[in-house]
Amino acid sequence: MLVEKTRICSKEEDPVNLLIKGDNLKVLQDLLDMGWEERVDCVVIDPPYNTKMTFEHYSDKMVSSEWLEFMRERLLLLRKLMAKTGTLWVIIGDHECHYLKVMMDEVFGRNNFIADCVWKRMAGVHNHTKYISKTTDHILVYAKTKANVRIRNLERTEKMDAQYKNPDNDPRGPWKPDAITAALMGSQGDSYHSKGGKSDFVYEIIAPNGEKMLPPPGRCWRYTKSRMMEMMKSGRVTFTKNGKPVSKTFLSEVRDGKVATTIWSSEEFGTNAKAKQEILDLFEDASVFQTPKPERLIERILTMAGKKGDVVLDCFAGSGTTLAVAHKMQRAYIGVEMGDHCQTLCLERLRKVIAGEQGGVSKDVGWKGGGGVKYFHHVSSPERS
Repeated sequence: MLVEKTRICSKEEDPVNLLIKGDNLKVLQDLLDMGWEERVDCVVIDPPYNTKMTFEHYSDKMVSSEWLEFMRERLLLLRKLMAKTGTLWVIIGDHECHYLKVMMDEVFGRNNFIADCVWKRMAGVHNHTKYISKTTDHILVYAKTKANVRIRNLERTEKMDAQYKNPDNDPRGPWKPDAITAALMGSQGDSYHSKGGKSDFVYEIIAPNGEKMLPPPGRCWRYTKSRMMEMMKSGRVTFTKNGKPVSKTFLSEVRDGKVATTIWSSEEFGTNAKAKQEILDLFEDASVFQTPKPERLIERILTMAGKKGDVVLDCFAGSGTTLAVAHKMQRAYIGVEMGDHCQTLCLERLRKVIAGEQGGVSKDVGWKGGGGVKYFHHVSSPERS
């Protein structure tokens, strides 16, 4: 049972956001009992990595099988809470990542796995490491039902757009050259650009100077002959100064954004050290988590996962980063954390966000303050005790 303790809001209104102190397994069940089934659009969790270490706010020492069962119980409930179009993003280290992936394939269905993104969480290296310095974490991405999910593109940057030029004054505007050949492989693991036979993708084309051209040895054209002729006729194939054919990709055709990749750099999305500083900027005397996540990393996830007004759930709220970013990006959210820092850190961090703090991604997303949050404690109901 959830008991409201306080609420923080910028106006006299009923806040839609929830922060709950309690055992997340029990709280997730309570949320189902309260009618939250299939209402959560995006789940972002950063659970204990099971590193066999002890941290100030929690112990990270469990037998692997116990840790997996601990995660399974919560993932089963999270799946019930997720909307049919919902996605789940699990930030995890390599101690348990691959075992977790197999278990999540069972819970969600292997066909609902979307990606394993790799985030470079530190800029340098551990020179004292005996073997190989571990500088990355994983982000496992799953859908409730993959066919219903749309992963949104990232906004384009000026640097990306600067690659497009218009040296031939094409009326369609700036363009950049793209490869027009692909690897030519055998029939067992082959491509022939993934479909058709060799004859469909290996043929002669005629350059403007009359030269007959075949793809280079070991390569094939990316397009069938009929498609290639159409592209050449419409001016979508051009030839470089050295006579190499390339296809044109126009800036006007990619304005809807950049498709994300599975490699997420520390330069673009921050590090654990950056995240620690973000917290220290808010709480000079705060006891900082060992591996908090930077706001920019969570901003990327929420950008790809959905839109304003979505419901975001984090049942391992930790230092409250996901909740703070969701608030700034105008998502509704539910956060769950069991330690006293749920109030002393998470709630106070949200208080500062509501007041309009300008750290983290605030300027990037145009955050000026506002909104509110209700703070609850979970208590055992008589029938469950």
